[in-house]
Amino acid sequence: EDHHEHSTAKNSTYKHGNKDGIEVRAVVPPSCYTQFFVGSLPPVGLRNNLKNIEYICQEVNQQTYYGTMFDEGIGIAVFSAYTLTQANVNFQPGRPQASWRKTPGIAKEGSNAIYLNQPFDKGHLVPAKTYSSTPDSFRSTFFYSNAVPQRPTFNRGQWFQFENRIRVYAQQCTQGPQPGALYLITGTAFGHITNGGQGMTPVQVSQLGPAGKNPAIDIPNSMWTAGCCVQPNGIESFAVIGNNVPVQTNILMQQIPVARLQGILAADVVNLNIGGPNVDLFPGNPACSNINSDLGNLPSG
Repeated sequence: EDHHEHSTAKNSTYKHGNKDGIEVRAVVPPSCYTQFFVGSLPPVGLRNNLKNIEYICQEVNQQTYYGTMFDEGIGIAVFSAYTLTQANVNFQPGRPQASWRKTPGIAKEGSNAIYLNQPFDKGHLVPAKTYSSTPDSFRSTFFYSNAVPQRPTFNRGQWFQFENRIRVYAQQCTQGPQPGALYLITGTAFGHITNGGQGMTPVQVSQLGPAGKNPAIDIPNSMWTAGCCVQPNGIESFAVIGNNVPVQTNILMQQIPVARLQGILAADVVNLNIGGPNVDLFPGNPACSNINSDLGNLPSG
């Protein structure tokens, strides 16, 4: 299958609805997007009404590096999905920061203006360091559709530490005589996790912006990553979630099994009446969500 069949299109954003006179391009997500999911099947249950949803094939120089499910109603991603294999785990930590860019085909997303002088980082979903093996893959992470407002305490602290640990694990997953592939999904949520990590407490959703002609976007109250390592001899999975808050003791960053994350996210989208009743992050392989596949602790970063 040619994973790049759509990549020469000027606009690699695929919309569900015929809005603003734009021709319907795709009702099913294109292969340039679905290639980043286990079994090419994206998560189900995170959004029920797909009117504002865009499937973005994030491209640099005619190559797609990851896929983003984007909610243009609120101006931020539901998630970005990305894959690490033996070919791209040679991380190059010294790359200089790239410049942030608008996403073709997206009207409502982040902008430099709304972040200016605000207590928020442009927080990556696909981390730049995780995609640092080549200059183009690194640059591909600097689209505003791959960023959400993150509190610096969160983004540069426990979240960053878990990103490091996931990179170490990615190298373990993809090495050896039968190397695997690590499928990662990093996304947004709107409740706060509690100390026991069982459910979601509803909290007010705030916005960043507007600034001039630049629209406001939602600020996620929590962030999560789910990973599934698919190897010839079996599957391992894990999930991480934490609260996107300024006070360190309230971040409550924790590693949990994928099944528990799915329950937390289902409670979140049902509470907001935007998704559910169930969430399945890896429908392409039920083993990814099976408690018996749980990795246990990620290696230290």
